[in-house]
Amino acid sequence: MDAYKLARISEDKNTVGCEIYFDENYVNSLDGSTTTTPKAAVKTAPVDRSSTLRREALFLHKLRGNPYIVEYYGEDVSFDENDDGYAYNLLMEYAPGGLLKELIASYEDIMPKALAACYAYMLLKAISFVQDNDIVHCDIKPENVPFFPTTNGYLDHLKLADFGVSKNVSDDIVGAWGTEEYLSPKSVKHEIQGKAADIWAFGCTVLEMLNGGKDILGLKEEEHEAGDT
Repeated sequence: MDAYKLARISEDKNTVGCEIYFDENYVNSLDGSTTTTPKAAVKTAPVDRSSTLRREALFLHKLRGNPYIVEYYGEDVSFDENDDGYAYNLLMEYAPGGLLKELIASYEDIMPKALAACYAYMLLKAISFVQDNDIVHCDIKPENVPFFPTTNGYLDHLKLADFGVSKNVSDDIVGAWGTEEYLSPKSVKHEIQGKAADIWAFGCTVLEMLNGGKDILGLKEEEHEAGDT
């Protein structure tokens, strides 16, 4: 898995493109205090092992500007003599609220159905936009859905992220990848992943919101154990 870092983007208008500062003190001070420097999340990988990350950047660039997709900020290559040498960096919107998986787990019992319906709507809007652009995400799950807390008391906002294993509908690629718990039986049996596979994974994600975080495999395990007693 690619490493994640936090960065701040230079607002110097004389700078061409983005200048990235990997500032440890800045990372440790993300406590909600106000700052004029925008926060960004940075995915980074050694240049010679960055093909998956570069592919993700292509998809994010194509989908930029949609309120339900994590925003693409840009790319660059940096050098660190104490690390792996040259690194490819993908800059994107920083999600201070964490992930949908964590939000689901924060409820003592289960998420209220009305709230789950609102979050399902947001996620479906994201999937609809992705599919309108003839892209298949291939790995929809709560861990790939960050959320953004609001400061005005309104509902937290969800966005779809992590397009590292995504593909174009037109791509002639055989196989099913992603996360096992969210793969449709048809995808596994026929080794294909089309738009319908994302809808299946969406259903699995909604199910987790409604059952306290248990995925499909977990539910089957419980049913099997109940049948043995």
